[in-house]
Amino acid sequence: MIDHTADIGFVVRANSVAELFTAAAQALFDLSYDLDAVAEEASARVRISADSAEELMVRWLNEIIFLMETGPWVFHRAEVTWGADFSLQARLFGESGNPVRHPSCRTVKAATYHNLSVQKKSRGSWEARVLLDV
Repeated sequence: MIDHTADIGFVVRANSVAELFTAAAQALFDLSYDLDAVAEEASARVRISADSAEELMVRWLNEIIFLMETGPWVFHRAEVTWGADFSLQARLFGESGNPVRHPSCRTVKAATYHNLSVQKKSRGSWEARVLLDV
């Protein structure tokens, strides 16, 4: 975790860019509520594109936040397929949120561009550093 005054962040690492975006979603889920209380009863599909990996990361996480706020969805897991030219398709697995069964650990308002990085590292691995506005 990365602590910051009104923000909280995370660093995720993966062997592929699709796994990196999956891990970022998982970090967001884990920061938002107790995953042990979430079943995989339904799924939502998401398609997103952007002009850069950083923009795609912010759009991806903000789309998940939007779905959790307006759904109200709680998600347990994501499956991401990387497309061409900074695009992805994903399936998010979870259920309809219930405030009694799924109390919020913290309210995440948005993913930000502040200190954001999405980088391909040596030997083909990937790393992302993300700050979330809470």
